Amino acid sequence: MKIQWNGIRRIVPGQGGDCTLLLGSEKTAVIDTGMTWCSDRLVQLLETELNGRDLDYILLTHSHYDHAGGVPALKKRWSKAEVVASEYAKYVFGREGAQREMHRMAKVAADQYLGESGISEELAGLLDWPVDLMQVDR
Repeated sequence: MKIQWNGIRRIVPGQGGDCTLLLGSEKTAVIDTGMTWCSDRLVQLLETELNGRDLDYILLTHSHYDHAGGVPALKKRWSKAEVVASEYAKYVFGREGAQREMHRMAKVAADQYLGESGISEELAGLLDWPVDLMQVDR
């Protein structure tokens, strides 16, 4: 299957949260997902840009929390989206200690950007994402 990419959009839900949306003739993808603290807003902006289309791929340049922190929110919203990343990212996401550290850094960033009073229930749930939402599919 040959996919033509019709549109490329920069999506910025908040500081440290940008990603790139690729709108193809048949498929859609994002490159990186930014930080967890603004991932609820990222989902809203992507829903608008996708205009009813599904998100097919989440492409990660690397496994750092500021590039992959939005994965749980995107997987929660678009459960069939495939996370595509390096073998090393797959290894990192599969380590319990790495997931714990990513949770810790995500919470520190949320506190820094929003303050404790600015963290909604939904965001609090995303900051403690289940391990299965932060995995590499391919």
